[in-house]
Amino acid sequence: MPWREGGELETLLKDAARELLLLQASDWPFVITTKGAPDYGIKRFSGHATRFDRLCDMAQTVAKGEILSETDLAVLNEARACDDIFPDLDLNLWGE
Repeated sequence: MPWREGGELETLLKDAARELLLLQASDWPFVITTKGAPDYGIKRFSGHATRFDRLCDMAQTVAKGEILSETDLAVLNEARACDDIFPDLDLNLWGE
C-alpha cells in the first residue's frame, strides 16, 4: 500500500480519517434533533462531511503523483487548525 510508505499521502489519509470520526460523532444528530443547538450541529456535521470529501479528493490527487493546488492547501491547513485531535490514528483500523 503506497500510504504505508509515510509521507504526504499517509498524512492526508489520517486527516480524512480524523474528519470521518468527527463526522460520525453521535453528538451532531442529538443536538440537531433535540433542538439543543441545531444550527451548530448542522454546521459541524456539514463541515466535517465537506472536509472529509475534500481530503479524500486530495489523497487521490497525491496518490496519482499530482501536486495539491493552493486552494487544497488552504482547506488542508484549515482542517488541521480546526480539529487537531487524534494525532496518532492507525490507518490499519480501516482494513488493509
